[in-house]
Amino acid sequence: MGQPFRVVRVVARSYMAWWCDLPLVLGLTFVVNIPLIGYSIFRVLRPIEYEPVALDEDGSIVATLTLYMSFIGMWLAYGLIARMAEAVVIFAVYRRQQGKTPTLTGSLRGALRRLGPVLRVALALFVVDLALLVLLSNILFVQYEAVTLPHYVFFWTAIRFFVKLVLCPFWIAIPMAVVKQRAGEPRRGILRRSWSLTRGRRLRILAIVALAFALQHGTTWFLARQTTLGEWATLFAFTLAGLVVSSFSAVLAVIGYQALRLDKEGIDVVRLENVFA
Repeated sequence: MGQPFRVVRVVARSYMAWWCDLPLVLGLTFVVNIPLIGYSIFRVLRPIEYEPVALDEDGSIVATLTLYMSFIGMWLAYGLIARMAEAVVIFAVYRRQQGKTPTLTGSLRGALRRLGPVLRVALALFVVDLALLVLLSNILFVQYEAVTLPHYVFFWTAIRFFVKLVLCPFWIAIPMAVVKQRAGEPRRGILRRSWSLTRGRRLRILAIVALAFALQHGTTWFLARQTTLGEWATLFAFTLAGLVVSSFSAVLAVIGYQALRLDKEGIDVVRLENVFA
């Protein structure tokens, strides 16, 4: 009906859109992530006396309350704050593609006007995230009696990727929450609409999600091996890498949403009359 949804095309267009407004999208992602960055600075200034991972005498992982709280804290960051950062970047990208000049304050205000739908979607997806976390971590620490630290890292990465896989049908839910529907369009729920639009394209979406996931964990793995960096240099490197990958992932989602609607419905969403009403 429209332009076919192609992984290479979506990634290439996303990179161009991301690079065009790189200082802005990094700034927006930074502002929304200030609570997490502040907590990271606090951890450097006031290190916690205990470790979230306890090791038994044989080197196996011992499940502790601190470990589960650490899981939940990381999931909260990835599930809610990351999706709110995604929303403000999406607003800025749409402004640019409409031929307007996005600004930091204008993008924040625009995203706040859509806070209700974005928050409802983010909370719904976070509940699914957390349910899968509890289920899979229970299997990890109850069914397996001895889990060594390298296996712990592997299982944690695998759990996160599995959740990404499960949530592929809702990859464009946040862009849909930001973009208002035009009069006359069907008023179905955002998650149901995302499920419908992604049907038949989910393997391609998974390839894009896997790319973003690989970028995130590849940079984390690389930086974790730079043992010559001090605490503050390490914090700065991890923060900058996180902002870069998070902002690019947000642009991938919004460009992917545009491409899906153009492919399946022949609709160029950047021309909808009341996107920013």
